[in-house]
Amino acid sequence: MKCEEMKTALNSIEALKKEFDLELEKAVETENFAEAKQALARAKEIKAEMDEKKRILEEVLEEVLEGYWEALGEGFFLKYAEMTSEDWKGMENQLNEYKKKGQWGSFSALAMRMKILDPTYDLKLGAKEWKGMEDKLNEYRKSGQWYYFSELAMKMKILDPNYNLKLGPEDWKGMENQLNEYRKTGRWGVLSTQAMEIKILDPSYDLKLRKGEWKGMESILNELRRVWRWDFFSEQATNMKILSSPRLARALSEGKLNEFK
Repeated sequence: MKCEEMKTALNSIEALKKEFDLELEKAVETENFAEAKQALARAKEIKAEMDEKKRILEEVLEEVLEGYWEALGEGFFLKYAEMTSEDWKGMENQLNEYKKKGQWGSFSALAMRMKILDPTYDLKLGAKEWKGMEDKLNEYRKSGQWYYFSELAMKMKILDPNYNLKLGPEDWKGMENQLNEYRKTGRWGVLSTQAMEIKILDPSYDLKLRKGEWKGMESILNELRRVWRWDFFSEQATNMKILSSPRLARALSEGKLNEFK
């Protein structure tokens, strides 16, 4: 169904809504019981027709949006073949700098991006690197900094899907409470980021995202588009793409991004 056809369908639903309101008004205002009964029966038929049209339209819209996010994702994906040896050398040097300074948050972020750019690249992660990242994770856990906790845990998950992050019920509860706080305050940007991280940690986790939250996230995307903040736009678009694509979330979680089509 094309955009024009979707508009026609919406107009049809609006027309049915007006007809429904008229029948309902007739049923309330008439003093004739038989007429009221007939009007209510007609209103019920119109309501059923409206619901069916809405259901079909929502299915089509979901299909269109899925195609949109697929196309958008392809536009932001940098292919490994386009990277030069100098690029990789520069990133590796920066990685070593972070390691020397014990900046494990920045280290894990760069290492994760390199892993996504080329899943076969040898990052040479040893016991020292994993201990540094795990110590930082425990620091976030103890201080209740769940936004940063989920961020680092996700990076470690992508670096090694089989690494035991030792996530317990309290960790999941802490992350969910933080997510609910963003939900209550309408902070859609950070909500989409943390929701995406949780989705990668466990693709089957029910985030309970409703239409209002999707609209909130989309409003952030549109604002970033309007002000030409393409760096943050790409981040927000990526968050929403992962949240809307269980297959992509699972590929990232299981380290099978190179197999994702």
